[in-house]
Amino acid sequence: MFDFNEADCNNNPKQIEINTVAASFNGIGTHKMKMLHEQTLKRAGLADLMSRLPDNPAAKNVAKAFANAWRLYGNPSAVIVFLVNEVEHNIYDQRAFEYEILAQAPEIRIIRKTMNDMAASMEVDNARRLFV
Repeated sequence: MFDFNEADCNNNPKQIEINTVAASFNGIGTHKMKMLHEQTLKRAGLADLMSRLPDNPAAKNVAKAFANAWRLYGNPSAVIVFLVNEVEHNIYDQRAFEYEILAQAPEIRIIRKTMNDMAASMEVDNARRLFV
């Protein structure tokens, strides 16, 4: 959230709140890792141990939390923004997470933006709401 103080001669926004979540590796670091361990056990002749590998529902649970937060916000026009680096090295995990959200809640619009994209496209209305 930003505050545009009218008394500020330069009309510079002052950051007063920022809500971010780092939800890295919940996509490939969970389900895919279990698959890797299963394949390793099979190749090692230890397939009987596969049943002892625990499930890790992190991706499903984090996606469910994001979808619930979006619903609680109460605006069907709201979006979930993935704020990414200009050169992104974590894209596969991010996409896995994005697709899990969409699998659970296809009505949610997800957009990917870099900081430069955000700076070029965001607007603040008279009620001081931020639009992307």
